[in-house]
Amino acid sequence: MTKITKKEFYVFCLPLLGFWALLLTIYLNRDFESSKVVPTLIYVICSGLTVYNIQKLITGSEYDPIVKNSRTRGLLVCLFISTLSILVEFSLEETTYLLPSIIIILSTVASFFLTGLFEYSNEQLEEKFLERSSERNLSIESRELWDLYLDELESKYINSNNIQKEIDRIRKILPFSSFFRGEKSKTILEQVEKIKNEDNLIAILKKYVK
Repeated sequence: MTKITKKEFYVFCLPLLGFWALLLTIYLNRDFESSKVVPTLIYVICSGLTVYNIQKLITGSEYDPIVKNSRTRGLLVCLFISTLSILVEFSLEETTYLLPSIIIILSTVASFFLTGLFEYSNEQLEEKFLERSSERNLSIESRELWDLYLDELESKYINSNNIQKEIDRIRKILPFSSFFRGEKSKTILEQVEKIKNEDNLIAILKKYVK
């Protein structure tokens, strides 16, 4: 079970408890019918669950900041709607408990729907981040390997103008070419490292390294 710290209690729980106390005071000092009891109890339960979700969301660190802000706003809107509904209920002398209860329940259901929706969004963002991070690491590794290979190639074929021109060409595209972002670049590198014939080497480099 999630523990609530003293600071979190003052920020999240205390205002809600204060509002509940206000509702109780209004109820005790006005001659309400018993029909007010049902929507009040429903509001207490639903608002408590919503505030708990807000507290858990804000104090948690596993969510993306964009998702966290959007989800918090959504939960606050749902809490505001249910709070407004119970205040309207308390401001009227004769009402049935059905309508405010439905509004409060629907707003709470909507808050749980938003919770699940943004949970899914957060998972999608994390997956995309991991994919981009993996691609970036692969790109860095590939470029480093090709840079080392070009150094070796430059020393090995120091007297070959054709090889030197090809090395210069590859060095110019090395920082930005999409070729070095995929696994194919490492596969081609393994192949060209085994080639001994100068003409074959140039042909492979021109064909694949673009």
